[in-house]
Amino acid sequence: MKHLLLFSLVLGFSVAYPSSSEQLELLIDQVYPDISTYLTRDQIRTLFEELSVVVHKARTLEEIAKAMSKPIINTLTPEQKSECWESIQKAQKGFGGFQQLKVIFFHSMDAVQEFMGDSMEKDRAEVVGKSSGITEDEKLTLIYEVFRQYFNIEFGQKVMDTVKYSMTERDWLIATADAAQYLKVENFNLVY
Repeated sequence: MKHLLLFSLVLGFSVAYPSSSEQLELLIDQVYPDISTYLTRDQIRTLFEELSVVVHKARTLEEIAKAMSKPIINTLTPEQKSECWESIQKAQKGFGGFQQLKVIFFHSMDAVQEFMGDSMEKDRAEVVGKSSGITEDEKLTLIYEVFRQYFNIEFGQKVMDTVKYSMTERDWLIATADAAQYLKVENFNLVY
């Protein structure tokens, strides 16, 4: 009877606290294919594994933003990198050069920061607060749980809307011209 009770308790805790790999699979299921049409499941897995390391090590949102570009680029195949670069070049020609593209990009980032910066800081503080005295796997589980709050269609739409209104209608049309290649467009409203 004692063994049955102990087994029940262990099973209960394992159900109540999923492992990081289980939480990662939930995150991947949430993103693929409903949000991403561009990355494979394996690429999404690699991306989130690398982004979790960035989020775990970086101390500020600015550090996170700077460190995220490398894992994103490393996730892409050479062909995908080439396609992305072509898309960026098309956008910069439409916007009037890289200088203007930078202005729009940073304006958009300001809009995103204004929209979700406080909540991200709060979530980060909460994860850091819960991190003392738990295993690395449990820390990763917390990070993947927070990722699930952000990498979803509703949140993506809110961010997109915030970015959209920081741009001109013409710039928005240029910026979203290749959206179908990267996103499930039917899940997002890209109308200006």
